[in-house]
Amino acid sequence: MYRQLITILALLTSLTTTSPTNPSLLFARAACSTPYGAGTCAPTSSCTTGGFNVAGYCDGAADIQCCVSKTCTTSSGSGMCMNTEDDCSGEFVGGACPGPDSIKCCVGGGGDPPPPPPPPPPPPPSGGEVLAVDLSAAQSSSFWTCAKEKGFTKAVPRGYSQACGSGGQVDPNMAAAYKAASAMGIRNFDAYLYPCTGTSNGVACKPIQAQIDAFVAAVDEAGIKPTHLWLDIEPSSTADGAPCNSWQLGAAGNEELAKQWVAAIKATGRPWGIYANA
Repeated sequence: MYRQLITILALLTSLTTTSPTNPSLLFARAACSTPYGAGTCAPTSSCTTGGFNVAGYCDGAADIQCCVSKTCTTSSGSGMCMNTEDDCSGEFVGGACPGPDSIKCCVGGGGDPPPPPPPPPPPPPSGGEVLAVDLSAAQSSSFWTCAKEKGFTKAVPRGYSQACGSGGQVDPNMAAAYKAASAMGIRNFDAYLYPCTGTSNGVACKPIQAQIDAFVAAVDEAGIKPTHLWLDIEPSSTADGAPCNSWQLGAAGNEELAKQWVAAIKATGRPWGIYANA
């Protein structure tokens, strides 16, 4: 079974290498340096109010760029350097920011700069990885104190569980886990989907699209702004004491099912990746 899973993951990786939403297969947010200033590698969609994007200085997908946060001062007041294609609460004033003409100073109505974005996480361990916590339940404050002391800077709550007795369901612990992590200062989040792909007591899994739609809606409703959505692929068998028979279709059947799940999560238009054991 594990050899089958590894073969499937290798195939899925090859299928996504030319995709504009090709995921980074590490939970990572690295520091970056550009001619216009230092910043943090992040999705372009998360750098629209307190900084500007600079392409070509980050590894990964095309939408992962260096988000540079820089204040500016003009005769009209102070503000933040931003891409002119993003929304400015006041007005754009040229000549006060580095870079091309598309980067200008956004000066607010009161002359005060908008609040800066959250600070980047601490430098990652050697190798570029970020230490992340898989959350299937809310944790105590003492847990987060310990996790932060150990260098964990990212939380990845489970947003959907296989719940094969009912065909799959939104994880009831996701919102609470997210709030607990946020309360302890965690600002870097992803979310993962552990889908129903098997049966229990004859209950069929809900359609793939229905599970994906419920997962994405629940993540948005909880207020989570994930850098990636992750598809959790883990085989299990009731013969081994697990509650569900997941990914038990044989090599060809598992491969076909994996392709359908990949197509569905890719169609969300959001950065995504594969999360699996091996």
